[in-house]
Amino acid sequence: MKLRKPRLWITIGAVLWAIFLVAAGTWSARNGEPTVREQTTIVEALPTVDRAVAAVVTAAAGPRAVVGVGGYERTESACDAGNRTGERYHRVATVFVTPGTEGDLVDRVAAALPRDWDALVRRGGDLHELRADAGFYVRVTGSVVAPGEARFTADTGCRIRGGTLPQPPAAGSPPSAADLLARLGVAGAGQASFAVRCASRSELSAITVSAPRPSGPLAGALPAGVEPIVKREDLLVFTAGGVGYAVRLRAENVQVTAASGCQ
Repeated sequence: MKLRKPRLWITIGAVLWAIFLVAAGTWSARNGEPTVREQTTIVEALPTVDRAVAAVVTAAAGPRAVVGVGGYERTESACDAGNRTGERYHRVATVFVTPGTEGDLVDRVAAALPRDWDALVRRGGDLHELRADAGFYVRVTGSVVAPGEARFTADTGCRIRGGTLPQPPAAGSPPSAADLLARLGVAGAGQASFAVRCASRSELSAITVSAPRPSGPLAGALPAGVEPIVKREDLLVFTAGGVGYAVRLRAENVQVTAASGCQ
């Protein structure tokens, strides 16, 4: 009998330990933080994406900077999220500055991001690239893409599907691009407006309008007495009346972004 008691207690202990592990695993699955990105959904990630874009926009804003922001864009529709099929989204902020100061812009944004994002800028040759971790497995990147133009992206990475994807924040009172289009001799067709809440609690409102290609050069959109920030054959950027304008000539149309706020 004396030899059986230890075996009995070992058996009871093993059963209790197994019950504990099951209970702990169940509680962790329901209440704990996800340990990998693939345990989260796109919908869960979007608030972090919005905060990341807001941080970038706030850092980039300035008197000689024009900032445009877009909505949620799906970049992958069937990626590998662990053992499930997932999807991937990002949101982009495009910043236009005086050519030659793009690298300073990337550095300024990196310095202004929260310290726990571990922002890192890589430089070398034509490379001037920002990488940061906004939390919840959202990556922020930024780089110079053309003279006077930098692109910043908040990327969800591949995550499982789940929930209804909301519409991105829309601009409450977006600035108008009608006068600019009239100077180009064209009328707007499709348009979309977006907004992002800046650190100052003000709102950056942006509207993007597509119109037929104008017959003349983009310089015709420039108001008298206004000095352009960027002037290329395919891109004209300037500010007038507290609104920043970016006019981009595309293969099939002209695209105008007008943005205000967050200064």
